[in-house]
Amino acid sequence: MRAVCDGQLAARHDRSWSKHGVVTDPHHQATAAKMRQALAIERQSRQAAIRQHADGHAVVLRALPDYDALFGVDFNPTNTAMDARNA
Repeated sequence: MRAVCDGQLAARHDRSWSKHGVVTDPHHQATAAKMRQALAIERQSRQAAIRQHADGHAVVLRALPDYDALFGVDFNPTNTAMDARNA
């Protein structure tokens, strides 16, 4: 059996006539396993970013730029008084 997409061969394999059978490409299984592992690692790292307060509620660690934005702090001003004097 051949499957073609936009004139290019997308798949080629023997036809399976069995009922209720599942045919899985070993390369697809390996890729799926890697993707599941990457997702598990990402979830673990997100979970590690959550700490428990003494009373048990979750405390999420935030990035410092989040606090800068919250309090209106700008560490990279585009125009300062010193720049105006030097101009």
